[in-house]
Amino acid sequence: MAIEYRGCRQLVYAPVTADAVTGITFGAVKTLAPVQKISHEATRENKKVYYDDELTNVIYGKSAGTVTFTIGVPSDEVLADIQGKFYDPTTGAFSDTDSNEDKFFACGYIMGEVGDAEDEDYVWKCKGTFEVTGTEHVTKDDGTDTTNITLAYTCVDPKARFAHGGADGMGGKSKGVRVKASKSTMTEEVFFATAQTIDTYLAYEPEDPEDPPEGD
Repeated sequence: MAIEYRGCRQLVYAPVTADAVTGITFGAVKTLAPVQKISHEATRENKKVYYDDELTNVIYGKSAGTVTFTIGVPSDEVLADIQGKFYDPTTGAFSDTDSNEDKFFACGYIMGEVGDAEDEDYVWKCKGTFEVTGTEHVTKDDGTDTTNITLAYTCVDPKARFAHGGADGMGGKSKGVRVKASKSTMTEEVFFATAQTIDTYLAYEPEDPEDPPEGD
């Protein structure tokens, strides 16, 4: 039996509060919306160079990653937050205007697997921007059809450099961290309590339930 993808849940986000070569920090984690579908798309451009009628080199560009979520309609507070727009919760007034600057967020979610063994992937993307790419409203009829929202999250390379970043894990860039629930040193609650990076995850030491409390 093959392993296939089935299931997705726990879509959350957290603002990036600071990002420098020395590190990246995040604000409080918030629930974004119920999620119905998660799609990943990565594009990596390359240029082939020929000399003397032969292919001599291939130049690769940076990989741009986009995660697309099909979600239930978020609250106006959440929509205003992730789009950088004004919302007055007292009066319900939402100012539909372009933001003056990009707001960056970490984004977390869970993806399921079924087949030979059921498992889940815990995911945090470190930095990116949200954009509502699709909404649709249709007239009521004698059917039961409803619509939802398509939300695109475009990953951005953090300025931060990570001790376990890079393709070899020896230091460098990292856009996020993904771990199997079956192998995770963090429980689901701990993993999503704060935004995680490859370094914060690997530095985590779970408490030993047999250790006595401090002071005993």
